[in-house]
Amino acid sequence: MGMTLDRNLTRSLLVLLLLIFAAVPLKAASPQPVQITLYWEGRQLQEPNIDALEKLRIAYPQVPLLHLINPSYFLGTESAEENLQIMLRVLQAEDEVGLYLSSIESLIKAAQVPVRSKLNFWGSVDNHKICESDCGLDVPLSGRSREEMLQIFLAADKTLRKVGFEGMKSYSLRGWLFSPFMPSLAASFAYRYDHTPLAPSLISSRLRKYPFVSWVKDLWTQAQTFAQTKPGSEGILPVNGSVIELSEPQVVTKSFERFLAEALKEPEETQPAFQIVFSQEAAYFGALRLRGLLKDLDSKSREKNLNLVYITPSQAKNGRPKQENMRISKEF
Repeated sequence: MGMTLDRNLTRSLLVLLLLIFAAVPLKAASPQPVQITLYWEGRQLQEPNIDALEKLRIAYPQVPLLHLINPSYFLGTESAEENLQIMLRVLQAEDEVGLYLSSIESLIKAAQVPVRSKLNFWGSVDNHKICESDCGLDVPLSGRSREEMLQIFLAADKTLRKVGFEGMKSYSLRGWLFSPFMPSLAASFAYRYDHTPLAPSLISSRLRKYPFVSWVKDLWTQAQTFAQTKPGSEGILPVNGSVIELSEPQVVTKSFERFLAEALKEPEETQPAFQIVFSQEAAYFGALRLRGLLKDLDSKSREKNLNLVYITPSQAKNGRPKQENMRISKEF
């Protein structure tokens, strides 16, 4: 008799505890941010790449993109109007636009600074070859003085504003070569986000023979030091997740698993975004790889009961393309 009462009492207590715990709302984990950046590097806009990007937007309409655009598409070219119309096929109202800066000659000449031809990202310059297009694109901007970079930035910003992009907040230097004076220089134009630095571990081992890999490593260390010591360094947003064209899948998987592990440590906190980048010039293959990666990220996050949210840097839609304002200035 006594044992029966004890058992009933124990069961009643367990039921009561379960009801109490059920009544207490569990705090949901904060959505973890993912940012996807599309580089428009300045090379020719080819239909297979644009078509692949259009299909990507249809497959993932809920995913906004940060578009970093090389102003050369609208400098000294008879195709400026056509280039704009092609871009508008890919740009969406929830996207954001920023600057992609390179040594391409059309921009360098517009900035009225000396054209330079020196060792490029791939290790050599053929001085006997006559350049017909994309001249200077693979020559790093590093080594330019602050005064020269100021003129280049001014010319780039002015060009995209003439086209109709306003309120831009983001920029990146080609080749992921971080420059310590760029954040303050860009801030004078109201730019807040530097997307230049790249985690060296994301570069495939097959590319280690090229000089840009050692440059990225050296400047990654500088960027980390800068971020730890300088005011305003919260605006440095390094590529930490994947370069679709350069990163090996197993490296990306490990990076994302670390990202999820950090989210589980502090489920109520939102950490810096997991950054994925790819280029328009390689979109025919890159967009397909990106679609596969997005499916994988979604699957892995669901396994951990974590939600992903796709964002752009400003979250206030600054710099987003407003199609009714898009135009080609007659001043070009």
